[in-house]
Amino acid sequence: MCMSSYTPKRLMRQPAGYWTDNENPKEEHIDQALFEAMRVPAPQYVHNRVWLPHRENNGKEILAKLWEFYSQYTTTAFAMPPSKGAINNCGHMAIFMIVPEDDKTIEEAKLMKYDILPKKLFEDGLFRGELAINEHTEIGKFGRYYANWHYSAAFVYALHLQELGYDVGSLNCGILSPKNFNEAVGEFLPEGPVHPMVTVFAGTKASALRHTGMRDSYTIEDFAGKTYMNAPWDTRQDKTNYVYNTVLKNKFPTTAHGLVKWNADRTDVIPLTDEELEALNYDKYTDKWKSMPKTAASITGGEYTY
Repeated sequence: MCMSSYTPKRLMRQPAGYWTDNENPKEEHIDQALFEAMRVPAPQYVHNRVWLPHRENNGKEILAKLWEFYSQYTTTAFAMPPSKGAINNCGHMAIFMIVPEDDKTIEEAKLMKYDILPKKLFEDGLFRGELAINEHTEIGKFGRYYANWHYSAAFVYALHLQELGYDVGSLNCGILSPKNFNEAVGEFLPEGPVHPMVTVFAGTKASALRHTGMRDSYTIEDFAGKTYMNAPWDTRQDKTNYVYNTVLKNKFPTTAHGLVKWNADRTDVIPLTDEELEALNYDKYTDKWKSMPKTAASITGGEYTY
């Protein structure tokens, strides 16, 4: 087959928000995505969970708390209310997380020679406290037994929804803020403190998408026949619509991405106008909460509690 005859798959772009008439993926499509994710090979099966908050009886309440967590207590940026294109209009999340297991499961896991995480480890988060995963062997085991499956399965889940036409994004920043995550939504989880890994979110109508212009420009020829390579990111950035070159430059003087929207038939993306950028209310947390005393933060505060 001629290299140039290959038709690339639709590019996955990170949504910054969704319109008010956005809809969740169909439940049958979610089930398909879960099925494919669960079939990803895993070195072991204990401590892994996927949570779909919208299926809970109080799903709207949980999702509101989750969007507050991700928009106010992590390192990402979104379109925020009162924008009509706010991220809060997205009602679907799939949260891939590591959880403690009950005693029966632990005993069965030991028979399988699986790696075991003690319940106490989750109290401070996996990377803090006396039992923290912070030594060479333990870090290697974390990558092999846990991160390996979570990132692979989450991507398979996201890709399935993406190929069905949904606007899909993912959030990895929760891994740095397990205490805030548990403070925000831990009461809705049966296992006690957990450690979030990856959150996939999806809907039908993204209001804006992040854009750098790099991946759009890649071709098969960039990689054909090579034995050692990286993506040519440093020569392909289209900085003309980076937010620091727009009406948002004073708010984001160094942010290295732009914001775009789908064209009318969703075959390509186009830049947002100045009016659309301002109406989007694109916002990012400040790091002030990291140094707040607990009494001053709506979830939790303090340098060592995030």
